[in-house]
Parts: sequence; structure tokens; C-alpha cells
Amino acid sequence: MGGLVKYKVSGFDGQGHFKIVRSFGDFSSLRKAFLLRLPGLYIPNLPKKKFFSDENEKEPKFLEERCFHLE
Repeated sequence: MGGLVKYKVSGFDGQGHFKIVRSFGDFSSLRKAFLLRLPGLYIPNLPKKKFFSDENEKEPKFLEERCFHLE
């Protein structure tokens, strides 16, 4: 998506099911908010943002592994 990798997120809440698209940075911001608002609660680390280079970041295997860890 414009050179930026986006992830499809689906779930449900009190208003029903939803589907949205988010970037890796959104997951990072969410984790930081959880850490600030929920001290003492274990919040797992996110997978590394990049492994070796920008080209590797868009490799299907890399993206599949990152999606697995984001779930």
C-alpha cells in the first residue's frame, strides 16, 4: 500500500464484527499505550520491525512470520 506494509485486522466488540487495516507502527503505538495504562500486566514484545534490509521486509515469508507474531 504505497510502499508501506499494511495488515488486515478483524475482530468483534460490543458493536459487532469489524475489519480494519493497520500498519506495524499502529501495533507499536497500541503496545506503548497498554504499557502506560496497564502497569504490571504482561504485554508481549512485538516482532522486530526489520531483519536485514528494506527488500527483506516485503518478502512473503517475512510478512507471514510477522503476522503470526502480531496475532
